[in-house]
Amino acid sequence: MWRGLSSPRPSFPKTFTFLFLAIASHGLLDAMTNGGKGVGFFIPFTTRRYFLPWRPIRVSPIGATNFAAKAGVVLRSELLWVWLPFAAVAAVGYVLRARRPVSTQ
Repeated sequence: MWRGLSSPRPSFPKTFTFLFLAIASHGLLDAMTNGGKGVGFFIPFTTRRYFLPWRPIRVSPIGATNFAAKAGVVLRSELLWVWLPFAAVAAVGYVLRARRPVSTQ
């Protein structure tokens, strides 16, 4: 099928773990924003919405004009609190994987 690709087909547990972490982190990151109505973690069991006590991520304003006026602040906040930590975790994972001995089968 995809001849020439060196990476093996991802396993179900790895794919499930990746998707679970992506979905779970989305709610936690939304709960770290400084605006909106909060996150309904337990909907449909309760309509209560939650924020985390620490909310450093600036919420993006709705509307092109509002976003353009505050884009720098919002993007800087997201870079600092979302993308840089993710890049650090990804870099550590890459280094650990590169240092792993290659199995010969």
